[in-house]
Amino acid sequence: EPQNGCGLDEDYYFRLEMHASLFNGMVDILEEISHKQEAGEPVLPLENTGNWEIIYADGLVYYYDGYHRAKNKASCTTGGHSSKHK
Repeated sequence: EPQNGCGLDEDYYFRLEMHASLFNGMVDILEEISHKQEAGEPVLPLENTGNWEIIYADGLVYYYDGYHRAKNKASCTTGGHSSKHK
């Protein structure tokens, strides 16, 4: 059966709308964070979370079973310099 035939998945348009909603909501969140950072304001609380639910961990960290953070992992830097392993 062709992909665009009469048997086209009934949930196709639902998924399109859901993905658009999630994507647009994430853009709104990133835009709000960017504006607050540029203005020197605290990022939290967020006002425009869209369909996203913000979970505040209050400094807590979740540890996954079997995951061990690499001690020699490169970190991000600013100013156009790249970090390298030594």
